[in-house]
Amino acid sequence: MSERRTSGFVAGRILGAPVIVQPSTLVMLAVLAYIFASAAGQTTARTLSIGLLLAASLIGSVLLHEVAHAIAARAFGRKVSEIVLTLWGGHTSFDASGLTPLVNGVTAVAGPAMNLVIAGVARLVLQMANPGGLTGSVLAYVAWANVLLAIFNILPGIPMDGGRVLESIVWSATRNRNKGTLVAAWVGRFVAVAVVVYSLG
Repeated sequence: MSERRTSGFVAGRILGAPVIVQPSTLVMLAVLAYIFASAAGQTTARTLSIGLLLAASLIGSVLLHEVAHAIAARAFGRKVSEIVLTLWGGHTSFDASGLTPLVNGVTAVAGPAMNLVIAGVARLVLQMANPGGLTGSVLAYVAWANVLLAIFNILPGIPMDGGRVLESIVWSATRNRNKGTLVAAWVGRFVAVAVVVYSLG
């Protein structure tokens, strides 16, 4: 039986897996470009172009985040079936048969780790080359955005990557994956409420 593939168009292949871009991703790209452009005070062809560049760098960071998941899965000998970019981010599907806490945890933490690496490289280039103008602004934005992506994704609750890490820790300690999933799910609910309350505050 053939594998069921997520709907969308194939933009290429990485590590043998198709990179699928859903149409909603392009909608998000356009929305973000407009938001960034309007934040400049006026929406012109120039600010829209800069907004598009910033939006593309954000989506590119999300793609590298997912590629890191794929690299980690492949390092454990897992077949990666697809890397998908969606409206709210992305996901990476791989063979989860006989999954262990180690594979689950390391694969999950690889994504946020990649974002920290991207942020670190961007900051290093800023410090060493000290580029000004648009290049410097984009690099500063990439560093800032990737730190936020790492923090958000490492929050200890499912469905975030941090939730999978927490699930793996409890799973390893109790030898029971269901308990790990339950704990991570409840913590995820608490985190969601905390984020909403913080945002309103």
